[in-house]
Amino acid sequence: MRLEALAEQDRALQLAAIAYGAAVLLHIDRLPLWCSATALLALLWRAAVAWQWPTELRPALPGRMLRVLLVIGLFALTLAAFRTVNGIAAGSALLAGMGAAKLLETRRRRDGFFVAAVALFLLTSACLDRQSLGRMPAYVLTLWLACAALAALGGQHEGRDIRKALRTAGRSLLWAVPFAAVVFLLFPRIPGPLWGMGAGSAATSGLGEEMTPGSISELSLSDAIVFRAQIAGPLPASEQRYWRGPVLHHFDGSTWRRLPGQVAITQAIDQRSLPVTQQITLEPTGMRWWFALDTAGDSPAPQVQLTFDKQLISARPVSDVTNYEVTSWLQTRQEGSLSVVAQRMDLRLPPQRNPRSLALAQQLRSQSSSDSDYVQRTLQWLRSGGFTYTLSPPLLGADAVDELLFDTREGFCGHYASAFTSLMRAGGVPARVVTGYQGGEWNPIGGYLLLRQSDAHAWSEVWIEGQGWTRIDPTAVVAPERLQRSLRDLLPASASMGVRLARSNWLAPLLQRWDAAGHWWQHSVVGFDWRTQQSVLESLGLNAGDLLQQLLWLGAAAALWWLLMWALPWLRQRHRQRPLPLAQDWAQLRQQLQRCGVQHSAQLGPLQLAQAGAELFPDLASQLHDSAQRYAALRYGPTINDADGRAAATTLRTQIKQLLRQLRARQRLLQLTPLPPDALQQLCSQLPLAQRMPVALRLRASALARQLLQRVKFLGCNGLQVTESMRELVAFQAALLVLHRGTGVYRSLHSVLLYPDEFVVQQRDEDESGVVTESEQVLSGQTLDTDCIVLSWADVEQACHQDGDYNVVLHEFAHLIDHAVNGELSQRDGQRNASWHDVMEAEYLLLCKRVDAEQASLIDPYGSEAPAEFFAVCTETFFGRPTELRQQHPQLYAVLADFYGLSPADWDNGSRTR
Repeated sequence: MRLEALAEQDRALQLAAIAYGAAVLLHIDRLPLWCSATALLALLWRAAVAWQWPTELRPALPGRMLRVLLVIGLFALTLAAFRTVNGIAAGSALLAGMGAAKLLETRRRRDGFFVAAVALFLLTSACLDRQSLGRMPAYVLTLWLACAALAALGGQHEGRDIRKALRTAGRSLLWAVPFAAVVFLLFPRIPGPLWGMGAGSAATSGLGEEMTPGSISELSLSDAIVFRAQIAGPLPASEQRYWRGPVLHHFDGSTWRRLPGQVAITQAIDQRSLPVTQQITLEPTGMRWWFALDTAGDSPAPQVQLTFDKQLISARPVSDVTNYEVTSWLQTRQEGSLSVVAQRMDLRLPPQRNPRSLALAQQLRSQSSSDSDYVQRTLQWLRSGGFTYTLSPPLLGADAVDELLFDTREGFCGHYASAFTSLMRAGGVPARVVTGYQGGEWNPIGGYLLLRQSDAHAWSEVWIEGQGWTRIDPTAVVAPERLQRSLRDLLPASASMGVRLARSNWLAPLLQRWDAAGHWWQHSVVGFDWRTQQSVLESLGLNAGDLLQQLLWLGAAAALWWLLMWALPWLRQRHRQRPLPLAQDWAQLRQQLQRCGVQHSAQLGPLQLAQAGAELFPDLASQLHDSAQRYAALRYGPTINDADGRAAATTLRTQIKQLLRQLRARQRLLQLTPLPPDALQQLCSQLPLAQRMPVALRLRASALARQLLQRVKFLGCNGLQVTESMRELVAFQAALLVLHRGTGVYRSLHSVLLYPDEFVVQQRDEDESGVVTESEQVLSGQTLDTDCIVLSWADVEQACHQDGDYNVVLHEFAHLIDHAVNGELSQRDGQRNASWHDVMEAEYLLLCKRVDAEQASLIDPYGSEAPAEFFAVCTETFFGRPTELRQQHPQLYAVLADFYGLSPADWDNGSRTR
């Protein structure tokens, strides 16, 4: 049978060829050039044969001998290129080539089945090779095409209706999704990668075993992702986030190198801080380093060694995406003395190199009373030496340290770490260079830190008796802002056009969401190993160690699924006749009004329903009443069968659909129905603020509060029993701040902790000289980044009783909104809009002057502590004493009313929102 493009009986063979071509494209960047060219030529040849050329111009399929020679040649080329025919790479290349040869002899349906099978096998090898989320749409499309080809080839009419085959394949795959999810969950898994094969992802080079000052700047120009880190508990400050990598001990005057093996005794460590647990997803780098916050307590995997200098070194290079958990301590102390071997190793300097630096070290050492004093004098010399931070410093010669310190005075973190470590060794203080990454970009969508090559960093560690190895970052002296801001923010001119575009206001949030989705996919789906499966099964009450039980559950799920598939046609036959289109549209309108909060019974007539909807949505009153009257006349009046009646029904259906669109737009803020009437009545009796609100706003706030209650955990602390009314009271006030935005602002909020009364927190402050001051602070509320809020229930109740401008719930949730937009509301750096910051800054300075002059103020003096506190305090006053705020601070009231979309001063007058 000839393959002609317009012949209905042969279209299934074309579909199989298209599926094969899509499967080859999945490997196009991994296949050898000769293999890709063979597949392309075979597809083009088939297309030329299939097209309706004139008979004398139509090419013929190659003969048997040519096809045999082609197969032999493809097999030989595969052996020559890969030295084997086993494995994903060699097997995929051989299969793609043999599929091309098969395509050149396809004439019957049986041949089409072979081509479709080759496409499915190539798809399977692609899935084993790479499982990134970005490739999933291509995998799904290829699977759909291959299944559609099988459906068309297996049809009774040999694929005459390709559209039907595509629909059949799509419907079958959709039906298979739930069963595939059950198999994914229950099918017994074995420890380790599937069949012992890794993903084989392409590696990107990172930090190595040596560093020449200036080499890290090459990494810093790269925007490639190194790893992602989820941290349990509070997020450490940026200046504390040092991710340890290779430690370099040997210095030849220009290059620092790592010493292989265990060359010194491991020092015992005394932890001086709480442990920080990290879930790391490491991208393929081709290197052996695993990263963790300084300092890791133990090795996260059997094949990873924790060395004497706290490096995590894997036995194999990281060639696949790797997930691991590691615990670190940010503050440690090492007792005892440094071993003789370690002292010799970390005091060694090359002879007759950098003489001016040696002289400087001797001068500073002679003026110092101790090692710590010498460290501080050296840092002070760097601080006052006029050094600058740049990614493009001038080239250095043989005496690189001398030229940096006395001539160029321009460098990158590697330059300053190298110079400072050399000065320490010259002054008799053991020191070493540590490379790794610093800081990290916070992804609020996925709740993790993203570390890129541009975050590569180098710092020093010095040995101080009584303290042990102490981190000293000379970059913090030369460019302190480097620890607070990423390198792309600090030196924007060094970023490429693509990086600048990715950080634009409109594209950055989209990229964050995509990266968060990819991280979830990699961590929860691709990384669903046997340990995760055991944990999930145990949470479902199943015995994760009982293989027979898993197989029985899997068999029961399969039987239930096939029973449902068998019963579906029977259920379709018994399906009742659908109502009239007009009545169906009106039923949708009734349901939509109920979702939006209109309380009504099923027996309510159209006119009464329109009246109930108009009370909640006054602006839609005329449309609702007109639609109800038209519907009542057409549905219950005399039957109209003429053209005028049909036209009236069509017009009414169009009007109802417009109403549905408007109501659905409003429902996006109200994903749930309001709280029950009795709960709402009790809430109003507890909260005077709720009593003053218009009914429509009160219902909307209660719906958003109900949405929060289903997603956020409310936990009692110190013996406090949290009741449902307590939860509703807090959630209602939180919803009040996002009435016109929706609870998506609080998407990262996980829990609210309620203490019976004020609680005590440990405050730790560190000044510029490194002096740490610890103190206790009594608080009534605290916002921990964007995932947790702590409240004193006594203060919550006090705010309800006095009905004034003190409200700890509004205060802390205002902080949460500010955190959610990275402080753009309280800090001018955000530049939300000029008028907002101009008014807020002027009012903040006015409050500070009044507080300094001890003058009375409507706004709580606590707002003068910081711009963030001023925004939170203003929010309390805006809702607690709105009339006075509008009279005394009209501009401040106007910008807050615009931001929250509310005018509380009008509530006391019985007015609606503007």
